[in-house]
Amino acid sequence: MQVRKNAATCIREIAKQSENLARLICSAGGAAAIVDYVNSSKGNARLPGIMTLGYISAFDESLAMGVIAAKGIAPLKDALIKEPEDYIKAAAAWSLGQIGGHSADHARAMAELDIPTALLAVNKFSESSEDLKNKSKKALKSILQMCSHLPALEPLISVPSLLFHL
Repeated sequence: MQVRKNAATCIREIAKQSENLARLICSAGGAAAIVDYVNSSKGNARLPGIMTLGYISAFDESLAMGVIAAKGIAPLKDALIKEPEDYIKAAAAWSLGQIGGHSADHARAMAELDIPTALLAVNKFSESSEDLKNKSKKALKSILQMCSHLPALEPLISVPSLLFHL
């Protein structure tokens, strides 16, 4: 498992350097491989994969759509909800914000998997760290600014303190 984590760390360090390198990783099937890695690992071992997906998605909407096509949202949601450590949850929230903030299509993909509700729940949880609250709030804002999918917004409208949290 340590070799896989080190490989994911190397890919993360390459992906964050430039859009061209991130695009090269995706065109070689790296996004799908990283999604598989995040799916199959738990705890701290997940962190380099989570961060890699965020770095790739941050550069360009087509790269973010590649992460969505590689089914990268579900493992990030799983990390956001199920990981016990806040720093891993915060990384997942950041990555989700990087993926969902590009366009209405990206935000819709997030909304279809109920990501805004999960981000709001993490934000409202009293035991969440300040870093986790800040990253989930920022991710939620970036997704909601792009979201035009009304069924996804309806559950959030019923939350009376939503505007206070944003």
